[in-house]
Amino acid sequence: MELDLTRFEPFMNEAPFRVLSRHPNGLLAALQVVTDHPQTGNPANFSANWNVETRTLVWKPKRVGTLAWNVDDREIGLISEHYDYDPTAYVLIDSACEANVRTPGAPFLAS
Repeated sequence: MELDLTRFEPFMNEAPFRVLSRHPNGLLAALQVVTDHPQTGNPANFSANWNVETRTLVWKPKRVGTLAWNVDDREIGLISEHYDYDPTAYVLIDSACEANVRTPGAPFLAS
């Protein structure tokens, strides 16, 4: 059964664009949205679970890119990310003509 994803409740202010996994009972679907990452501002994928009949969100895990049910459909697996942006984690070294980026305190490796 093809899903009209434009009719599903938005997640992170975006309509889902991809079906990742469907539960065999047909009631739940793991869908994915693409939106700006809240910390970096770059495009990123985030996933949640929707009720297929009501088209409403039933589970909104934080910072999860992918969801899928395991083979016996009793558990759901996820791939999450944890990213806390630290603007001091990287510094520019060398000259403006040949900029290198490294972690402070890490050894400099010449090419």
